[in-house]
Amino acid sequence: MLVLFAIVGFIALIGHIGLIASARSGLAYLHQLLPPISRPAFPRRSRKTDPHTGKQHPHSKKKPAWIKAEIIRLKAVMPQAGCCSIAILCNRRYAASHKTTIGKTYVSQILRQHHYEIDILRAGEERAGRSFEGEPF
Repeated sequence: MLVLFAIVGFIALIGHIGLIASARSGLAYLHQLLPPISRPAFPRRSRKTDPHTGKQHPHSKKKPAWIKAEIIRLKAVMPQAGCCSIAILCNRRYAASHKTTIGKTYVSQILRQHHYEIDILRAGEERAGRSFEGEPF
């Protein structure tokens, strides 16, 4: 850092003497020569865990496996249903009894990750003679 101040002072002196047209252009020239000074990136926050139990914070609990299977099944049964309607349906059915709710983003992530399984389930049901076209309710 001290070297940087010495260089800036030298360029200002050269600009004062008149060797460089202006000190400002000398600083611009110096700025092109030196590598950019980067600021350290902010560290990402990790999930908060309880130091005594090692478990995650209650707001970031992992969803049960059966809810993932239910989302996949509902999308196979109702292909025209979107993430919002599937989330609302699951919350109406299971929020009170199982004390867990899901959001549209979670449904979207599950549908993106398991789109191939949804296609297989849908094709299997159509081969069995049960078509799901029409209104979901």
